[in-house]
Order: sequence, then C-alpha cells, then structure tokens
Amino acid sequence: MINKHWGMLASIAAVALILTSCGSNSSQAKKNSSSASSSAKVFKPKASATNKTAVKATASATPSVATTALSPIAGKYIEDKSTQQASGVTYSNFYWKNGAWHWVQSISRGLLQDAKVKSASTSSEGITTLKMDDVGDSNTFDLTLTPLQDNLGYNVKSSKAEVNNSYMVGDTDG
Repeated sequence: MINKHWGMLASIAAVALILTSCGSNSSQAKKNSSSASSSAKVFKPKASATNKTAVKATASATPSVATTALSPIAGKYIEDKSTQQASGVTYSNFYWKNGAWHWVQSISRGLLQDAKVKSASTSSEGITTLKMDDVGDSNTFDLTLTPLQDNLGYNVKSSKAEVNNSYMVGDTDG
C-alpha cells in the first residue's frame, strides 16, 4: 500500500515539475518577445508643412456634382417594366473607372450606349444633366437623369438616341 502512495506521489511530483518548467519557458518566451519588440524600430514619418497641407486639402475636399449624383445609383440595373419596349429590356450601369464616371446601356445581346461623363450639373429640382462623350464615335450628347419615387430610381433621357427609360435602384432582375 505504501508503494502505491509513493507511486501516486511520484506521478504528482512529475506532473508538477513539468508544469513548472512549461511556465518558466513561457515567461522566458514573453521576456524574449518583449525585448525583441522593444528593440524593433517603428517608422513614424515626421510631420512637415507639405504633409499638413495635403491632409487639410484632402479633408476639406467635396465630391463633384457627378459623384454626388451618380454614386447613389452606381451599379447595373434592369429597366422598369413601365418603360420597356417590344424590342426588349435594357440595362443601365453607372460606374467609376480610371478616374471618371461612365455609363453603359445594354441589352441581353450587347451594347447600346457606352459613354464617359465629361461634366455634370444639377438643377434645384434635382434633375441632373450629364455631358457625355461617346466611347465609340467620340460624339458628345446630353443625358438627363430625373429622380423617381423618393429617389428609389431614375429616368434616363438622351439627346443622342431614343432613350427614355426608367430604372429602379437595386432592381437587377425586373
């Protein structure tokens, strides 16, 4: 019976010894990692007059008329059923690429319009007129956006083609 107790005591002592040595290794590892991190150099750029000026200019920048008008309706949307013609449904897509806003109007079989926004103006009624540059033939035309139903959609009219279509923002499947 005494041998059994000594065996259990020896087992407990061995476990305690193992746990104690693990704890000292982890505390040593913590010391090593803290000394390593304290000796590591962190790059902190010095403040300069040019940096401060750039930060101030960026912070006070306001979005362009085109960005204000187009960012809420950016994306590809299917034409509303109220303006669909027998020729088929169209899709409207305003997107930002290479530092400029673009508009693509397409059908399931291909492209109808592909243009880049040159400038934009918005009336007090919220109607936005976009001066567009056609990507294919470099002709310019006007595109008029009229908000619909509490700005949940927009109507597009073009001076270039017979475009008079409505699109509901978020409607991708009709």
